Amino acid sequence: MVRLSEWEEGMEPPMITERESDDLPECAVVPEHDFPTRDALVREGWRYIGTRITYEKRCLWKFGRRSRLVRQAQPGEVLSLAEQIPWGGRYWRDPEVSDDAAWRQLRHSIISTPDDVYMLKNAAFAIIVFGIVCLVGVHPAASGLGLGRTLLKHALYGENRIKAGTYADNKGARRLYESLGMRPNETRAVYHK
Repeated sequence: MVRLSEWEEGMEPPMITERESDDLPECAVVPEHDFPTRDALVREGWRYIGTRITYEKRCLWKFGRRSRLVRQAQPGEVLSLAEQIPWGGRYWRDPEVSDDAAWRQLRHSIISTPDDVYMLKNAAFAIIVFGIVCLVGVHPAASGLGLGRTLLKHALYGENRIKAGTYADNKGARRLYESLGMRPNETRAVYHK
């Protein structure tokens, strides 16, 4: 942990998430431009993972529309689809996290939110909790066909405010969120230990 003595007046302490299991890291998130806090994290042995961008949109009208193509999905069918997606380290982004540990965490995310998982044509899924897009996955054969955009438009129906986040170098996710009219709201640096 970062020593509290490291923080001077005006510095924002990092938001630290406890380790969920022995093979997953602790996670610290700080504002991207808070260099004193970022330096303190590095001095304490934290590894920089990347910059996350949060997108947001406030809707004065009902966002999207209902469709029979988008449905709530069962965890088993989403897991089956998720196994076919080459995540390639995108889920945890930390080379020190094994693929098995990352897959267990992804599996837990899908199973623990069964009422919040949506699917489109058995080729795309999204986990959306209270208008916050937690995870989107599209089968590689369907990539680039607009399924992610269609899925989110329909799954977010009725939300007054929507949020999503991705790493700065994930150009596909950034294009997806921007195509829905979402705008960057904040950027935060992510560290693991």
